[in-house]
Amino acid sequence: MRKIIFSIIMILTLLLLVTSYGFAQKGEEVSVVKIGGVYPLTGPFAPMGIGDKQAILLAVEEINANGGIKSLGGAKIEVIFADSEGDPKVAMTAAERLIFREEVVAMLGSILSSTTATIAPVCEKYKTPLVNEGSTSITLTQHGWKYFFRSTPHDGLYCEAMFNFLKEVTKKSGEKIKTIGIMYENTLFGKTAGDVWKEKAPEHGFEIVVDIPYSAESVDLSSEILNLKKASPDVIFL
Repeated sequence: MRKIIFSIIMILTLLLLVTSYGFAQKGEEVSVVKIGGVYPLTGPFAPMGIGDKQAILLAVEEINANGGIKSLGGAKIEVIFADSEGDPKVAMTAAERLIFREEVVAMLGSILSSTTATIAPVCEKYKTPLVNEGSTSITLTQHGWKYFFRSTPHDGLYCEAMFNFLKEVTKKSGEKIKTIGIMYENTLFGKTAGDVWKEKAPEHGFEIVVDIPYSAESVDLSSEILNLKKASPDVIFL
């Protein structure tokens, strides 16, 4: 239910952008507003993408059943999905196809920071609003993109909260937590989180004693776990 509500909020935000900068300015009458959605629908990240797709479809059904977009005379919403496969190059091609072939006026997506990083420039180039959820790399909002809108906190905020939590645990429990081991996937998402952890740890009085990136496609992390165990940190960030 929370995911459906969040999807409704995302779509309404996107529609506000579309009506503010698109149809409303042109004075066009429309019966259907087409929105693109680029998500990983196959591959290792498919469970996340499929879950988001289902939530978005339910949100669209709810909005359309209650009169559609009232500011556009009751126009209905249609979301056209494309599969990124979790691959940045595939995601970029999918975004271009949705904009040019399907003629979508706005975009949703795409969970993974690495795929969002290739979709956003396409949307920026063709002035197509992109509302993003789930992509937490802090770098995504450092490009000055005017058509990119993030709806979730970035890694900097998440990491700050993690360190504050550790300090609170230390204060209340009396346990001394000084050393941290970090493990992260070698993607834009993982590397960004790792960089923020390493930057912020000294500021909060903690020491990173082991730094272990791993392949996002790996099925065996035995050696990484052994290295982590050998370093014996007080806590582990994953």
